[in-house]
Amino acid sequence: MVLECAYNDYANAQQRFDIVSEFYGKEFVIFQSDKPRTLDEIVAEEPSKKKLIIQHLEEQIFTLVDKTTVRLSLCHRLLKDFICHCDSDQRTNLIDSLKDRIPELVHTPDGAYTAMKCIWNANTKDRKLIVKNFKDLAVKVAMEHYGHRVLMAVFDSVDDTVLVNKYITTELSNEMNKLILDSWGEKVIHYIVHPRDGRGMPKEEIDQLKEEFIPMDSQRLHLIEHPAGNFLLMAVLRCDQSLPEEQQLSVQIVNSLTKEELGSWICCNKGCHVLLKMLQCGSNIVREKIKDAVNMKQLKEYTFRGATLLVQELAKK
Repeated sequence: MVLECAYNDYANAQQRFDIVSEFYGKEFVIFQSDKPRTLDEIVAEEPSKKKLIIQHLEEQIFTLVDKTTVRLSLCHRLLKDFICHCDSDQRTNLIDSLKDRIPELVHTPDGAYTAMKCIWNANTKDRKLIVKNFKDLAVKVAMEHYGHRVLMAVFDSVDDTVLVNKYITTELSNEMNKLILDSWGEKVIHYIVHPRDGRGMPKEEIDQLKEEFIPMDSQRLHLIEHPAGNFLLMAVLRCDQSLPEEQQLSVQIVNSLTKEELGSWICCNKGCHVLLKMLQCGSNIVREKIKDAVNMKQLKEYTFRGATLLVQELAKK
């Protein structure tokens, strides 16, 4: 608590940076500078050191999240640094540790962003649990400076409208008179009616809410989820069976995307079907890269048809 008090109430920007950098590990000594920097800037300057910093952060964070320290702003800063730079397996483990405690993160900008990243990247089962934890808290969170963004992320990402209505929107509707008189609460109501409307929220907030686990185009539909785009993609992938490896679309896809980007496709039914078609029609290199990218533990938790078929296909030798 003493360190939190110093960090939150007394430290200037340089001193805050010095405190945070202590959690980056011994390797961080080579990055010492006389001006504060974000972890993004540090990693950009020395990408080879990213793995060591994240490993050290991981050791510290999983000790902190099991205690009341998860509510502290310093912890929120470390959580944000970690979730923005960790790999998919580490992110899954972090979400598993935080899924019951998301409402405790929404009071600071770093904590709220961490909560949003958890919601965007959680599987269906964990998202439902996250929503349930907002029971009796929805109105309070909607009226918070940073917390209201977390509710917007829920509205964007959780497909189970019955669940969201039960634990969040019904509670909001019962306190409508209070919400419309609050600057943050009014934004939440506006967002439900007209999402990402520039008349009701600043551009930087809209840009933040646009972030998803799959990169979106201007129509907010990724190629694999767009009805016409998905149809065309599947048709072209079927041609891979009769093409040499260097001309196969599936080979170009696995060579162009990062492991995290390719693995994120399992989060939707159509994405699983695209990966399935790539496995069935592509070469051995395609199969190897998809197997390496897919988080099987996460995939097996999905119940939609595409995930079930993809699990069966990946189980084949």
